[in-house]
Amino acid sequence: MKKILVVLAPLLLALSALVVVLRKLLARSNTQIHRINQHR
Repeated sequence: MKKILVVLAPLLLALSALVVVLRKLLARSNTQIHRINQHR
């Protein structure tokens, strides 16, 4: 079981980091879309 945790821990950290990056990218794209809509 310990071996599984040793393997899963870094994978979970990497996944959480990816989620954070994706959320930041989505937030940026959303703000850009809102700006474009406002100009119209």
